[in-house]
Formats: sequence, C-alpha cells, structure tokens
Amino acid sequence: MYRFRIRARGTTLKGETFTREKTLSGAVWRGGNHASTPGSNGQIVDYLRERDARLCEMLSCFVQRDGTLSVELEQHLRALSINLDHARQCLAEFCQGRHHDK
Repeated sequence: MYRFRIRARGTTLKGETFTREKTLSGAVWRGGNHASTPGSNGQIVDYLRERDARLCEMLSCFVQRDGTLSVELEQHLRALSINLDHARQCLAEFCQGRHHDK
C-alpha cells in the first residue's frame, strides 16, 4: 500500500489564490502489471457469491422466529421500535438478489 499526498496551488479566474490537498492510497501486487487471464474474474465472482450465500444462511438462521431470538428478546426489540418483520423481509430480498431493483 502506498499513500500519496497531492497538493495544488493556483489562481481562480477572478485572480484569487487557492490551495488544495488530498491524500490518496494505492495498492500494488506481484503480477498486477499483467492483464488478467480469462476466467480469473469469474473465480472472484464465484467466491463472492458463495461468501454472500453463506452470510445469508447465517443471518437468516439468526433472525428466524423461535430460533436464536427468544420471544422475550423479540418483544424487547419491538418495544425499542425495531421492526423485525421488516428486517427479515430486507434480508430475504437481499438473499434472493432483489436488493438491486430498488
């Protein structure tokens, strides 16, 4: 990882001077100067899809009715104005891939 600090000084069209500064970061890795081979991006996409599917399974397990959340905890969360039904619906939509439609 590398950090770059970029500074600029200049004059506006009205003749006022200004300065700007921004810090950016960049990463390099062995082989990063070569074009990716066909299919290599597919492996990353497959990995991310599998990871997302596992995350959906875990979160769905946590929020299922009469599962990890006890009836008492659900009642307490509702008393705090946490809408578990809506959270479950959002999770279901995300896990079914419909979250991009909104």
